[in-house]
Amino acid sequence: MKNFIFKVILFSVLILLSFVYLNSKRSILFVENFTTHKSTYDIINLGNSHGANISYVKLNGKTFQRAGNTLFYDLQNYNYVKEHLEDDAVVIIPVSYFSFGLDENRTDYADSDAFVNYYYMFLPHSSIYDYSFKKNIQVYLNQVKENYHSVIDERFFLVEKEVDDSIALDEKLENHAIMRAESHKIMADYSDSKKNVIYLSSLIEDIIQNGHKPVLLTMPYADNYNSKFNEAWLDEHYYQYMNTIRDKYQVPYLNYSVDDRISTNDSLFSNSDHLNDKGRALFSDILFEDLREIQVLRK
Repeated sequence: MKNFIFKVILFSVLILLSFVYLNSKRSILFVENFTTHKSTYDIINLGNSHGANISYVKLNGKTFQRAGNTLFYDLQNYNYVKEHLEDDAVVIIPVSYFSFGLDENRTDYADSDAFVNYYYMFLPHSSIYDYSFKKNIQVYLNQVKENYHSVIDERFFLVEKEVDDSIALDEKLENHAIMRAESHKIMADYSDSKKNVIYLSSLIEDIIQNGHKPVLLTMPYADNYNSKFNEAWLDEHYYQYMNTIRDKYQVPYLNYSVDDRISTNDSLFSNSDHLNDKGRALFSDILFEDLREIQVLRK
């Protein structure tokens, strides 16, 4: 009987240890980025995938952005990382054309409410919109499942992806711009813009209250992408909010959306609204020099 009990306990312990290992094997760069810090930072940026266009090679800075991110989680992410900022740190807030139309948890995604899953891994429950304990358990179990498949795939099913280089760059950008602009216009109309104005306003107020320096930013886009948005649409869905917030809080607002040094040069873009390595390096140098000129960033 004692031998049987010992085997049961040993088996249970092994299962538990395997479960803990698979849950801890979080190879998700996004989560690691928020939970791993080597120092405090002089400058950071928030934002969605467009925020990845900033490179801090020459500065003590870090990018805290996430693809498809919402202004609600920009606010939560800032409050999560603010303790890792220097007293007068610069906080860049990139805002995209569609940002004011997103709902908090990106329920416009095909897999409804899947966007918020990663935030369950590190944000406090109070910072997660519509938090539920049931979903927290589901996220935990899904992480174990994903890590298990990741281990199997890494060891037994390594497949190289084929890249199609037969399409010219200008044609790729144009095709991408048509598709991207269409989807971004839908996203911009998905939810109530007023609550996103409140989230962005709260973010700026928090940054100022903590002694940090907020900077609003519009990223550079390729001409192909910009040409799909007319002036009236941009004013209605974007610039009226950006300009109102800028004026209310008297914060710097840098707009590079149609910067001729970048937007007209297809070789700087990986697609119609994201820069490649060469483009990121050029844009970052321009951005940091402008921040020094307006005396936001130390020379």
